[in-house]
Amino acid sequence: MRFFMLREAARRSRILQHHQAGQYAVFSAEKRYWPKKENWRRTKKLVKELRRIGFGFKRVVGRGQEDEGGKKVVNLERSVFVPHMRRTTAHKLAKHYRQDYMVHGNKGVAHLIHVPSGRTELTWKTLKMTPAKFDSLVRGWSKKLRQKGHHAYHQE
Repeated sequence: MRFFMLREAARRSRILQHHQAGQYAVFSAEKRYWPKKENWRRTKKLVKELRRIGFGFKRVVGRGQEDEGGKKVVNLERSVFVPHMRRTTAHKLAKHYRQDYMVHGNKGVAHLIHVPSGRTELTWKTLKMTPAKFDSLVRGWSKKLRQKGHHAYHQE
C-alpha cells in the first residue's frame, strides 16, 4: 500500500510539472446521461485514438458541470490529462467526442474552454502552486471518490 501511495504522489507531482512547464489538455469522452457501457466504449476509443496519433496521457478523474433541465449538475467522469497537446488538437478531439468543456494549459496558466464555441470561459494561474499543495488537493479528491465507490475507479 505504501508503494502505491508513493507512486500516486509521484504521478500527481509529474502532472503538476507538466502544468507548470508546458502545454497540456484535460478532457473526456463521457457524458453524465449516457449509459455506463457507452461511456466505457467512448473512453476506450479516445485512449486508442490518443495512442494512434502519438500522445501519452494520464488517466484522471474529471469534475465538471453539465446543464440538465436548466440546472447545473456536477459530474465526475473518467478523463485524460494529455501533456504536450496544442489547444487546436485538444479542441478538435473534445469536439469530436461531443464535450461541452475542456481545459487547456500552457506554462502555469489554465483555460476552461467552451468547446462548441471555442471561447475561453475562465482563466487561472497556478504557477506558484507547490507539488505538496497540488498533491494534497488531488489526494483529497481521489480519497473521497474512492470511498464513495465512484465508477471512475472501477474497471469493467
